[in-house]
Amino acid sequence: MNGADPVNRGDPLYRYPDVIPEPVFGPSIIFDRVLAQWTGDSFKNKGKIGAIGRVHFESRSGERTSSHLVVENNGTTAVYFEWRKVPKEVAFESLKPDTLQRFYFNTGEGVILPGDTTNFPFVFKSPNPGIFTETWELMTNPAVMGGAALQVVLKGVAVQDDQMEDHRRRIEEELESREAGVVVAKIIDDIIRGIQTPDRCPSPIDAYITEEEIFKRKNNGRHYDHETIMELKNIYLQLFAEEDREGREWNLSLDELQSFVSVLPDEGAKEELLSGLNTVIGRLSMPPLTPIQQDMYSAGYKLWQEAIDNMVGCSMMVRGVMGLPEVIMTEVIGDQEPIWSAESRVSSAEKSEKLKSDKDDKKKGKKSTTKDDG
Repeated sequence: MNGADPVNRGDPLYRYPDVIPEPVFGPSIIFDRVLAQWTGDSFKNKGKIGAIGRVHFESRSGERTSSHLVVENNGTTAVYFEWRKVPKEVAFESLKPDTLQRFYFNTGEGVILPGDTTNFPFVFKSPNPGIFTETWELMTNPAVMGGAALQVVLKGVAVQDDQMEDHRRRIEEELESREAGVVVAKIIDDIIRGIQTPDRCPSPIDAYITEEEIFKRKNNGRHYDHETIMELKNIYLQLFAEEDREGREWNLSLDELQSFVSVLPDEGAKEELLSGLNTVIGRLSMPPLTPIQQDMYSAGYKLWQEAIDNMVGCSMMVRGVMGLPEVIMTEVIGDQEPIWSAESRVSSAEKSEKLKSDKDDKKKGKKSTTKDDG
């Protein structure tokens, strides 16, 4: 009485419930909090699933863990039972079935008397990590729920100790440190790249243009040569009197220079300047020779000279060997025929007479041979 509730201390029946549920007549059990009673027929729901109880396990691989399933007989009839394993369907034909036992419990027959509660203990132990399941069926006699199956699904989860936790933690710390270093270096680089001197004011257009560029702009297709341009500047200054030449500068346009020369009033001076101007402008039609090109030109010119001299020497030698007279030609003007010297005329006449005598001797020889034959 000392441990009783002070409010109910004066009630001698406070330990007993005020309402007692009526008893269930006939076979009836509570299977994992699911009521399964006799329906008057043992084969009506045959092949169907009436209730499913689930038992879960979780442990490390190689360790054992246990759990239990509660079944209570709340009827007025003793219920006999036995266990039958439900075969597992193979999802893939090439997958080998797992024959290793991981769930352990008493699969023998038994009886649950009216008013009794039975705890079915189950043990799970797996040597390897993974998730494993088995299904068992509790078969009762008499059959409850019209013969429907009362199934128990056993599901065990085996985990493996993380033996590389320290090593992985060190790697993660090192990676975090490297990542922080890269981020800091990138921020510093961005700051340094952002530090720049102010841009200079843009230079005026053509502020640093050269004389050669101006010449090529105004004289398309012409080539710049400094010496030739200086000659053209002197020609330009000749268009003005001595006292007016100071401050005068040619704008490098050949067309304008030719137009200035062509309007001179003095025809003699104009013709002379135009002649010199055309000669100088003609040199600008070809690109100027570079020092390397000049050396190549000199070497080629020298080789041609030697070749022509050798040809003349060989020709004179051949004429001397064959006894041919030397041909002497004089320079003529215009389209006149070359004038032969007296010596060449005499030698040509002697040669023609010699040819005629040779022909006459051949004819006489033929006539004498024909007479002898006759």
